[in-house]
Amino acid sequence: MNYKKMSIKSYALSFILLYIFVFILSTLFAFSDLQTLNTNIVKNNLFSGKLELSGAIKKLVSNNNKLSESFSKLDEVHQQIDNPEHYSYWQTHRLFNSKILPGHIIEASVYTERGKNLGQLSKSSLPGIINTSDIKSYFIILDHKPALISISPIVDHDIPEKIIGYTAIKSKVLSELINIEQFNHIQTNSIKSLIADKKHIPINRFINYLDYKIKQSNDSKILAAQVHQVIFRNSIILILFALFFYYLMSHFL
Repeated sequence: MNYKKMSIKSYALSFILLYIFVFILSTLFAFSDLQTLNTNIVKNNLFSGKLELSGAIKKLVSNNNKLSESFSKLDEVHQQIDNPEHYSYWQTHRLFNSKILPGHIIEASVYTERGKNLGQLSKSSLPGIINTSDIKSYFIILDHKPALISISPIVDHDIPEKIIGYTAIKSKVLSELINIEQFNHIQTNSIKSLIADKKHIPINRFINYLDYKIKQSNDSKILAAQVHQVIFRNSIILILFALFFYYLMSHFL
């Protein structure tokens, strides 16, 4: 009788251990699935963050192109082309003090129809000569600070087909990206330049020179917390069930 009773206990214990093993195995699969889900969420957030940043860059370029075009149409700019004798004074004292350009514009220059700067300032990072055959906007990075250069032709008021010069403006980038876009996936204070200096970066490649951090998804946090709660609750139920089952097998069989 004792032998039979011990055998029943052994069977009960074996069943309980098997049940625990299956539970642990299923829990490991659940954790693995959760990890895969978190990885997919992170990838989606990275993709969404990159789309957000790309969109903000396009908006910045578009806004600055419009601003550069408006700047090139100003009478004061045309006066510098017609009479460049006082250009240095105008650029140094008049241009920014009169708030002709908004605060995020760091520098501005006027060029001849051949692309030569009317008066290059010693501290200016704008080019002394521009390539008039390629006046697309581009980015530069100086001392880890990116800037956007936008160039527009100055056309004659009476003959719109005639180009009499060019304007170039240099704009802040990082602060303007934050002003332009309400980022949902990127930590705004994390956007920074990956390199210290670069003279010419095409618009479509600029994002490759930026580093940024992605916001942690609340969905993944909530899901992970729920899964942990379920596993913890099931573990308690398993322990109670195993103890109760072993008690029944030991005392009634």
